[in-house]
Amino acid sequence: MLPGLIADGYRAAASRRNLDQARLSSVYTLASSVLSKIGSYERARLTADRARTWAEASGSPLAAAAAARELAIVLRHQDRHGEAQRLMTSAAADVEATGLRTDASAAAYAQMLCTLAYTAARGGQRAEALAMVEEARRSARRLPGTPPPGRLFPVGPAAVDLYEVGVH
Repeated sequence: MLPGLIADGYRAAASRRNLDQARLSSVYTLASSVLSKIGSYERARLTADRARTWAEASGSPLAAAAAARELAIVLRHQDRHGEAQRLMTSAAADVEATGLRTDASAAAYAQMLCTLAYTAARGGQRAEALAMVEEARRSARRLPGTPPPGRLFPVGPAAVDLYEVGVH
């Protein structure tokens, strides 16, 4: 199904509309996630790079955040923790720079911090990981208890606690 989704995404992105380009980025992000889950990290990295390229073309900070998060996950699996951490730090700062005025951007920011915390923990930086979990908890406090269906970053206050367990 993924090749068909990608082909559909390219047809839509030919419109040059930002939303269609962001959708193609999301398809590549999904493909990268699937490839990571089956252990095909080199292919996952290529698709995450494409997701980032299309997110940049779209101008969507949320698509860019999702693509950066996926690439960081791949880098972490490739034992490139420092590179993953730098990427996540930059991506979280970019989301924060949007002003976090919507639940969607606040959820993205909290998710980015959770991923950053887990990345720091996997890289042996426990204190930084715990600090990121605490920042994610503060950010998630303003979110509804149950994320609405279809949210790009389905994180809520309870989900942050699960990341803290992974950090310890």
